[in-house]
Amino acid sequence: MKRRALIVLGLSSLLAACAPTVTGPQQPPYPGPQLSLAVFPLSCDTRSCPLSVHNRLTDKLLSHLAQSAAFRLVEPPANRTVVTFNDQTVIATPGARPNSDLRLVGSITAFEPDLTSSVTKWPMSRLTVNLRVLDARSGEVIAIREIRAEETAFSRPSVRSANVLEDRPMSDAVNTFLRQAEQFLYAAARSYRSR
Repeated sequence: MKRRALIVLGLSSLLAACAPTVTGPQQPPYPGPQLSLAVFPLSCDTRSCPLSVHNRLTDKLLSHLAQSAAFRLVEPPANRTVVTFNDQTVIATPGARPNSDLRLVGSITAFEPDLTSSVTKWPMSRLTVNLRVLDARSGEVIAIREIRAEETAFSRPSVRSANVLEDRPMSDAVNTFLRQAEQFLYAAARSYRSR
């Protein structure tokens, strides 16, 4: 009987420890109220990038940011003009009031899903994305970062999916990119707030 009571007590404390903690609304990881962010579709600046990859990666980034709830996501303006001046991209919306505090633009500069490690001979994937965060009101570039994600799979996939972003090790590289992009956006938001 005592053993049964100990097992029930142990299981109930284990379940209580594993249960999600419900708290109030989370504060964003930067000072002040939640900022609004317009995420523009990523462009593909490499020949090895299939046509649909930049759209899928943009969708994954939006989903990841929506789950974090650190930003209020808004649609980018439809009538935008992209201007490059002194190697800095500025997005202007002629005659329109900005609908967000920040704008995220970027391009995929390396997309290599089928590499082989020269050391271990295991399959590996590499993804490089250049991101820029802009002040939506002034068009000023707040932060620029190149995110390189390189991951190795320790086994060969038996079946390839139709979506190359879902296959390992590219799916691991995409998850690394998403985490690093989120941290980059938090730092850019803190920089925006401190101005």
